[in-house]
Amino acid sequence: VIKDEYGIDINQTSALEQAKEFGKAIPRGIASLALDVPTGIVGLFDIGNDSNLYKGLEGLQDRLRQDSVLAADPRYADKFSTKLGEGVGSFVPFLGAGMVGRALAKAPGAAKGFLSPTFTAPTALAIPTGIAAQGDRLQMARDMGEDVGGLTETTAELFGGLIGITEVLPVANILGKVHKNAPLSAKQKLTSALQSGAAEGGQEVIASILQDLTARGFYSEQLPIGESLFEEFTIGGIIGGVADLVVTSMAGRKSIAKKYAEEDNLRAEETKNK
Repeated sequence: VIKDEYGIDINQTSALEQAKEFGKAIPRGIASLALDVPTGIVGLFDIGNDSNLYKGLEGLQDRLRQDSVLAADPRYADKFSTKLGEGVGSFVPFLGAGMVGRALAKAPGAAKGFLSPTFTAPTALAIPTGIAAQGDRLQMARDMGEDVGGLTETTAELFGGLIGITEVLPVANILGKVHKNAPLSAKQKLTSALQSGAAEGGQEVIASILQDLTARGFYSEQLPIGESLFEEFTIGGIIGGVADLVVTSMAGRKSIAKKYAEEDNLRAEETKNK
């Protein structure tokens, strides 16, 4: 009707506009995750998730997605590349936190294992975002008319936080592959990227199913389970694979530079001795 009356096709898209939407989706994903952290923390202590602070944070999320300069064009909002951009944006803070934690882990006296900063730094983001993800399901259940008690709500959100920790595992896996010796060959890099892609995609699927099962087990008989698993696996797989390639390539360049520096120092020492 709009096309016939005004000559405008609201379904018409272009590759250039799609590329712009992909680029815009990345900071939107980062900002959305940044808002999920306080939302999850507040939601855990706000029975009913109806305080002014919680509602205010929800309002910020809505404005980010609907009214801000980062809001998605409705023609592209459901496109795969747009969702991929948001996925990249939500993954970047976890990878960044893991890299910061890895640097802190090199300090004398730093904790090891699961208490290492490499693990705990991204976990500080993962737990509240997991709680926020369960909070979204709680709100959907209430909108459907389902009743959720305070104890049930808190228990479900705690489970959501535990599920959120799984977000850290692919990041720790990627950062754990940083080689200090010879750089990886092209075949080794590809194999590593495929493994990390499968790990990240699998983690996204498992976390989504566990969040859905938590909702179904504790308070909802209507919320679906595993509604978009293939898309989540595909997006997670691409992001995990590319992140692995970037990290291992950076590590390889550092290894080469370190090797050259050591050789230069050795030659300088030999020259000095002569």
